[in-house]
Amino acid sequence: MVPLEFNSEKELDLLCDGLDANTVDLASEATVGAFGTLSEDPREASIHPAIISGLCKCETGPQHAQFIRTILVAGKKFSTKYRTVSIASDGESKCGDALVEVTMRWNLAKESPIHSELSRLELMNFLVGEDDITADKDFKHIFKRQHNLWMRNKGVLINEFWVTPALLKAQLQME
Repeated sequence: MVPLEFNSEKELDLLCDGLDANTVDLASEATVGAFGTLSEDPREASIHPAIISGLCKCETGPQHAQFIRTILVAGKKFSTKYRTVSIASDGESKCGDALVEVTMRWNLAKESPIHSELSRLELMNFLVGEDDITADKDFKHIFKRQHNLWMRNKGVLINEFWVTPALLKAQLQME
């Protein structure tokens, strides 16, 4: 058993032994779960952290999805006034896998109260999870992935044509 508090060098030795034996995981990052509302009232619209959990980067997408589901259930118990409509991620791949598992399970039903509002959005992804929950991945990470994809020597296949960095560079030089 590894203690969570350090009062002497003995506890540090126990932690190091546990890390060496792979019986203890060391968190290198953290997941922060927070709730916020869509409101004009700044007090209501502020973000309220609900949980901070260490990650050792060995969790799987399904494990992280279960973690998210647990937070959503706790959020429902905490507030009957509000409904969670979207969950967001910074774009980390395992978090992204979890978001897909939780929020992209079936198409938004035409009978849903939000369908009439969203149906006009041509590029909208209409996959939702329980209670019509949607996902929001951090756009900066999406653009970063796209940039990295375009910079690969192999390039990107578009309509049976390879667009490569060399081709893009040649195009820029022609302009």
